[in-house]
Amino acid sequence: MAKKKTFMFFSVLALMFTLAASASASDSASSSVERPQASVQTNVVTVKPQGFIDNINQETTKLQAANDPAPTVTIEEIKPQQKLNAYHLDDISVYGTSRPSDFWNLASRNYSGSYWTNNSVLFTNYYFSPNKDGKLYLDITTTANAPVKYAYVYLYSKDSSSILLTNQLDVNKSYRITYSNLNVDKFYYMGFDCQSLGNGHDGEFTVSQ
Repeated sequence: MAKKKTFMFFSVLALMFTLAASASASDSASSSVERPQASVQTNVVTVKPQGFIDNINQETTKLQAANDPAPTVTIEEIKPQQKLNAYHLDDISVYGTSRPSDFWNLASRNYSGSYWTNNSVLFTNYYFSPNKDGKLYLDITTTANAPVKYAYVYLYSKDSSSILLTNQLDVNKSYRITYSNLNVDKFYYMGFDCQSLGNGHDGEFTVSQ
């Protein structure tokens, strides 16, 4: 009877060892299975919205130019100018068709000149800044013989080659042209043109603030 109990004890013990070994093998196998890993995206792409402006200063400059006020002009006939002293007169060459590259400070002294043209636009030899109210004044006297009837005066902005204003004047008269609504942070100059090829005129003028 004692032998039978001893045999049963060892049988149970062997069964327990077998079960423990099986469980250990199962845990080892489970731990060896590769588990899915969380992925981290490291490459970030920045998408610029449509209309993105890299050079904000350039865009601002364009916006300011687009918002510049439109210049206006008034013209009144005045008494003929007294003949200017040659010492104060800046002659514009008949072939002086280059745009001005030098500044004349009208706050220190008015600019006076004379010209003769019969085939091309002649420019003032200097560019000017308007006064604090955004105004420039041009006093001009023209002289011509028949059949010439008209002289033309153009206003330009230094930062553009485009004509801002065009004025047709009767020859053999004197006028004061007042340019208003100019940008006080910009520079301007004038051009003088004839009625048509070969139909030229003489002119004397003074630019002031």
